[in-house]
Amino acid sequence: MALPDLGRYLWIPGRLAKDPTSFSTVFPHGGTALGDTAGLAIAHRVIQAEIPAQEFGTWSDSLYCGERWSLAGAFHTWDADAINTLFPNTSLGAITGERLIKFSPTAFRAGQLLSSRSVKLIFTPDDPKSVPAIYFRNAAPLVDEAVKYRLSLADETFFPFVFLALPHDSGNAVEFGFLEDLAV
Repeated sequence: MALPDLGRYLWIPGRLAKDPTSFSTVFPHGGTALGDTAGLAIAHRVIQAEIPAQEFGTWSDSLYCGERWSLAGAFHTWDADAINTLFPNTSLGAITGERLIKFSPTAFRAGQLLSSRSVKLIFTPDDPKSVPAIYFRNAAPLVDEAVKYRLSLADETFFPFVFLALPHDSGNAVEFGFLEDLAV
């Protein structure tokens, strides 16, 4: 999985929650907070195709082909809700009751759509009165295909993620603006 161009990211401090029920309430807005995060960044890519006009040796127009929105970052705590949201195969530990990650080819099988695991995802800025929030109505959690987890005292361990905005029945896949203007 290739990550979007970092040059197009906006950096704003804030927190993530899934499945909010009301933006008029305080964070996590009736939903579930998703652990401590680091390096949150949003990428917006407009997809377009140039239409050549060979007779003029230039382009005659450009065709709008859609947009791709994603939110990337890393969880840097072992948070049960974050782990369960991000990884397709988890279960509760029999002794600790903590969430554990399992690779079980029979639980979430190869070929299944990740949209079946999508959540509503809200990024709430630390200062929601002066900094915009972002709401993905249908966010599919993706784990980097080649991630390596550092197991060391010298380096912190992170769980990198990308949430990809998918189409939603409302017609709005993404809303980016001030929290009080957004609707669940």
